[in-house]
Parts: sequence; C-alpha cells; structure tokens
Amino acid sequence: MVKLGVFLLARMTPVLGGTDAWLYLVVVTGGITMLTGGVLALLRNDLKQILAWSTVSALGTLMLLLGIGSPVATTAAMVFLLVHALYKSSLFLATGAVDHGAGTRDITRLGSLVKSMPWVAAGAGLAALSMAGLPPLAGFIAKELCRKQTPGTSGTLSDYHRRSCQQCPGRCRRHPGCLAALLRAGWRP
Repeated sequence: MVKLGVFLLARMTPVLGGTDAWLYLVVVTGGITMLTGGVLALLRNDLKQILAWSTVSALGTLMLLLGIGSPVATTAAMVFLLVHALYKSSLFLATGAVDHGAGTRDITRLGSLVKSMPWVAAGAGLAALSMAGLPPLAGFIAKELCRKQTPGTSGTLSDYHRRSCQQCPGRCRRHPGCLAALLRAGWRP
C-alpha cells in the first residue's frame, strides 16, 4: 500500500519525465526522503517503527531512481520495489511474531530470542541479510542494480556528465542530470 505513490510517480514519468522541473523535484525530494527516513530509523527503539522508517528511506530511494529516469535506473527501481516488498513483509511478520511471543517490540528489552523463537530468528535473519544486500540473496541483485544505475564503470559524476550533459565541458552542478549524478555518486546502497 505504501508503494502506491511510487507507482503513480512511475506512471507519470513518461508524461512529465525529461523536464528539468521534474528531475529537480523528484531527485531532490527522493534524496531528502531517503536520508530523513534512514536517520529517523536509527533513532527509534520500537521494531515496527524502525522498519517503517527504513521503508520511508527505501521509498526515497525509489523516487530518486525514478527521477534520474535512465532505463537502468528505472529497471533498478522496479527490481528494488519488488525485492523490498518481499524482505520487508517478512520482517514485519517476524516483528509481529516477536511482539506476540515476547510481549514487547522494544529492542532494548529484547534479547536471546534465538533460543525461544529459532524459526522466527532464522526467517528474520535471512530477510535482514537480503535487506543488507548479501549475495546471493535477492536484495543483493536489487542493490547492485541501484549501484550500477549511474552510467560508467566508476560511477563518478564526471562519467555521468560525459554521457548525459553535452552543455558543459567539465563537472557542473547547474544541470539536472549533473545534480542527479551528484546525489547518487556518493551513495551506494
């Protein structure tokens, strides 16, 4: 349900994508959302809140990828959308099982659940490893596509700039394609 906004954004991209206003708006909003969600997830002690804020961060990543608008970025966004739904639903299910079994979701009060809930721990551990992007899990494929969405082997701003921005002789931060590359060049999922 939370991804319906991203789906609407993806459906609007063929109509509005490619304009400077669209790129600035979507990339900057996605980057801010991604960073805000990540920081707020780190500040929480409740398992559900941690997962919810990390979902907000993932939605920001999806917006950023859709805002960039390249075919590789769009493919990465769709794969990441599917994989995120798979591992995050498993983690929310495990959180419900922990809340039912332990009576709390507060991570400061939870400990040694592996002994009392081994199957839940195994499932949550596998989903968490996929979320972290450990190979050969599906999360690795999605995060690798996100990483590779910036054209060029090194993924630097100048590589992207040579291919997308014919208006500038070198690095710049004035054009939308350069701004998108700048935001993505320093972040690797």
